[in-house]
Amino acid sequence: MLIIKTMTGQAVNAEQMLSFYVSNEEKTQYQAVNAKDNKGWTYPLGLYLCPERAIEELNKLIEFLSKRNNGIYVMEDYVITGKEAS
Repeated sequence: MLIIKTMTGQAVNAEQMLSFYVSNEEKTQYQAVNAKDNKGWTYPLGLYLCPERAIEELNKLIEFLSKRNNGIYVMEDYVITGKEAS
């Protein structure tokens, strides 16, 4: 089973997600990495200061999911942690 730990600490089953995408966060100026499941629910995975950083994190997530069949991916989140991933 592939699990994604979101910025809020929620565990999301990655195998049930139909899409992953970057969008503008509605209430802030941040860029959000989101996932959408087969029931239409949207899960915010992480918030970032710029689109490039959000896309970089989304690409790391997709790479992890494509190479593994089990494990946990923990989202790096600049807004919550106050640090950029290295």
